[in-house]
Amino acid sequence: VLNYQFSTKINKQKFIDEYVRTGVDEGTIIVRTGWEFKEQTVTHMVDVYEYQQASDPAAVAMITQGMALKNSAPAEFMALP
Repeated sequence: VLNYQFSTKINKQKFIDEYVRTGVDEGTIIVRTGWEFKEQTVTHMVDVYEYQQASDPAAVAMITQGMALKNSAPAEFMALP
C-alpha cells in the first residue's frame, strides 16, 4: 500500500526536497507514515451444522458400505445418487 501511494499519490519532488532540506537544517528527520481506511461491519448468515450419531443399524451399515466403496472405487462412489 505504501509503495503504491508513494508511486502514485505523493508529489515525490516536493517530499524529497523537504526531506533533504530538513535533514540539512535540523539534523533530524522524522517521517510519519499512515493511510486512510474505512471500517464497516458486515452481517451475513452462516450455516450451522449439528453432529448426530447414527443409531439405526441399517443406516450405520449403509454408511460403512459407502465409505468402503469410496476407498475401493471412487468413480462408482461419485455416480451414487
